[in-house]
Amino acid sequence: MSERDRTPSIRRNRTKLVGIFLVAFAPLFGAYALYLYERGTSPWSTTNQGELLTPLRSADALRVVDRSGVSAPLKGRWWILVVTARTCDGECAAAAGRLRAVHVLLNQDQERVRRGILRKGGLGASEVGEGLDVGWERVTGEMTGLDDGIYVVDPLANLVLHYPFSAAGKPVLQDLKRLLSVSQIG
Repeated sequence: MSERDRTPSIRRNRTKLVGIFLVAFAPLFGAYALYLYERGTSPWSTTNQGELLTPLRSADALRVVDRSGVSAPLKGRWWILVVTARTCDGECAAAAGRLRAVHVLLNQDQERVRRGILRKGGLGASEVGEGLDVGWERVTGEMTGLDDGIYVVDPLANLVLHYPFSAAGKPVLQDLKRLLSVSQIG
């Protein structure tokens, strides 16, 4: 075969090779371009309903106190933690009632989740059940910078999500179900 006969064959083979590379890498480049474009134009959406706390804050300073006064760390279970600066009445009590329903709706996972109340400035033993139903536990400790509301605490004692009292209910339930389904701990 002469040099002249090989040139169309070489050109055709190079064209095929370029086509193969385009088919292989065009989706990759397209996805990267879309990622860069979307990142600059709109906020990224998430599936969580509550405010994701970043960076994670440790709740190691918080302890659960039982009726006899013995305290234990929060580690080992998921927690729905109500934080309030005053007694739990009005909006807080309404949220606590909805959170009880959330706890019941967790079905088989409700044993993995506990409910507690943290009152900034301390909570007397007689005040634990004030405005709340049975099943709430007293949590003590000092954590600065916590807003009033509902917090989800993971089994490693990290504050994960925050909700205002008005969001108690379905948003907390949806997030907890998702977290419990993917969690390998607690």
